[in-house]
Amino acid sequence: MASEKSQEATSSSMPATGQLPHSFKNELRAQFFARDKREKPALDNLVPTSSNTNISSTIRLAPPEAFPAYVASSKRIICLTGAGLSASSGIQTFRDKNGKDRFWRDYQVSVLATAAFFKEDPVLSWLYHADRRREALNAEPNAGHEALKQLVERKGEGILVVNQNIDGLLERSGVREERIVRVHGSLFDMRCVDEGCGFVDRQNFAESIVEGLKNESGGNIGDVDTRLPDIAVADLPHCPKCNSLLRPGIVWFGEDLSASSLQKTNDFLEGELGNSAGNAEDTQSKRESASAGKDEKIDLMIIVGTSAMVWPAADFIHKARKNGAKIAVFDQVRPVGSDVLRDGDWFFQGDAAVTLPEMLTETVGEE
Repeated sequence: MASEKSQEATSSSMPATGQLPHSFKNELRAQFFARDKREKPALDNLVPTSSNTNISSTIRLAPPEAFPAYVASSKRIICLTGAGLSASSGIQTFRDKNGKDRFWRDYQVSVLATAAFFKEDPVLSWLYHADRRREALNAEPNAGHEALKQLVERKGEGILVVNQNIDGLLERSGVREERIVRVHGSLFDMRCVDEGCGFVDRQNFAESIVEGLKNESGGNIGDVDTRLPDIAVADLPHCPKCNSLLRPGIVWFGEDLSASSLQKTNDFLEGELGNSAGNAEDTQSKRESASAGKDEKIDLMIIVGTSAMVWPAADFIHKARKNGAKIAVFDQVRPVGSDVLRDGDWFFQGDAAVTLPEMLTETVGEE
């Protein structure tokens, strides 16, 4: 009888079809807590030691001193940036050094950063993302960002920066907007949840989007012992066109990457120079030049602070190589696998905020 009553209570609390059950959040938390307690196999158990040794010993990397001159002579460069670029600015990654998800209060960030969680609890979701915005705004671009900005100024339309970070530091360093592709979106973009509306607010660096999301206490609201602001859904950012909720303009876990971002990157890799927003005659002329064999070659791909082993990064490397690129990796850890580094490439180990400006000094040095 108790079981039947329990089932009846559960059924009565279930929302209409198409909505999430009230227990969704707690169920996800339980699953992720359980997952976090599992032991993950060591990397050495995933990739045989002999395989690692062979990868390292058989690749003949180019001498570091040859890199600045090669960058200077390169006409077409694509740069892929990841979390390692912003590490020196104090921006935390989604996962810790052991590969485990970080927590915000008692929630794993891979749960918070989902469309399903936003639908279940938009207030808590916005409080989390507003906290991340504050973290990013309190950080400053580092010397690695500055070195890339100067490289973009020198290379102009001959360079494209494919940015996987959502912290806005590249933009705040002064890298030209049209030379950046944000494949994961930005914490400083917002868009309407109603896809039919289409409203987007881009690069809004205001300290607080709405009054209700301000952290008046100044405490660490990511700490479970800190009291959260008492706000309602009505206090959250709303669309000025249709009054639906606005959501952060980032790619959440489980969502597709922006088709336009992928297209712009692939266009550059396949030989189309310049800003896709140009007029039709210019665009057609560039395509005709590319098809005639002009401007197709990619001279260099610079990979900063990312393993670049998963899609679409791995695909970008493949296409860059296919079009003639050498690869230069700036990261704390040498890439595992035979498809990232090959003979004649470069690997600069260490903090990208140090190694990147060091190796680009002769290219982007003082005027």
